[in-house]
Amino acid sequence: GQGKNSTGTTYDLCGLYLQVLDDLWQKDPGLNEDISTAGLDLSRAPGELTESEKAALAWRFGETHGVEVTGTFEELKEQGYFTAEPLGEDARPGAVFLHWEDGCLFSIEPNEAHAEEVYSLPTLFFNAEKWRSSLGAYGFYDCSAVWPESGTWSGYETGGEIIS
Repeated sequence: GQGKNSTGTTYDLCGLYLQVLDDLWQKDPGLNEDISTAGLDLSRAPGELTESEKAALAWRFGETHGVEVTGTFEELKEQGYFTAEPLGEDARPGAVFLHWEDGCLFSIEPNEAHAEEVYSLPTLFFNAEKWRSSLGAYGFYDCSAVWPESGTWSGYETGGEIIS
């Protein structure tokens, strides 16, 4: 189909997602200031990225921003990258405040709200976020990118932004 290569994945998705991640890096820069490591979770990113595409994106993103790039939220949590502090006596028992001292997690996930919609040109709907702690995150929400008839992704629209 239009916008797909021979393996069935979407053409030049790496270029589009690198643009999204770079834009996210620039927003609320305090969240990624002085970090040495970045997590990158593209496991659910729309467009069916191959493992080699995910690896290439991680390498390029790390090279561009001078950080080591590693795994998903769950992988980072299991490997002890996050610090957990109890939330005080008013919180529910066992609730913790998570934060990443010297890193920031970037992720792109599908926006399921558009799952039933049909368009004449292939369209991706996604959310992108960077996370440093339970109270330190920034995201682009309700994003969309349309595959133009010219044959390459030329950008994306952001429906909204959220800061915590």
